[in-house]
Amino acid sequence: DNCECCLTGVTGGGVVRTEAADATLVLFATELGDEAERQATGFVRWIDPTTNGGMTLESVGPITYEWRVETEREIRGTMAVNGEGEEPFVLFVTDAGSAQPGNDTARLQVGDLDATEGGDRFGYQAAGIVVGGDIQFLDTP
Repeated sequence: DNCECCLTGVTGGGVVRTEAADATLVLFATELGDEAERQATGFVRWIDPTTNGGMTLESVGPITYEWRVETEREIRGTMAVNGEGEEPFVLFVTDAGSAQPGNDTARLQVGDLDATEGGDRFGYQAAGIVVGGDIQFLDTP
């Protein structure tokens, strides 16, 4: 319990089965420490092969990391869409634990969720169960 190098965060990824298609998630987020409340470092990549002919969303810049409840974490920041622009995002992930494989979930919201197709604003959301891979919390509240 005296480990000064232990990480507090979340890691994982895999295939997320959404209503539209299977997306790929890559995730790592860790808190910077007590002196940097809610600040974190990490990376999120979400690849949706069917939306707009294929879309890659990648975090850019700083992120925040928050424990919502014991089994859910929230990561916020800014994402580039296919390597361009910057849109706000929030990613909610759950870790069902090692005794319940196939029950982890991911829910991503990017940009303006009220945006209309063909408009000048970007909005995207997807959610599903992680069917290939795993979400692991590196901490417990």
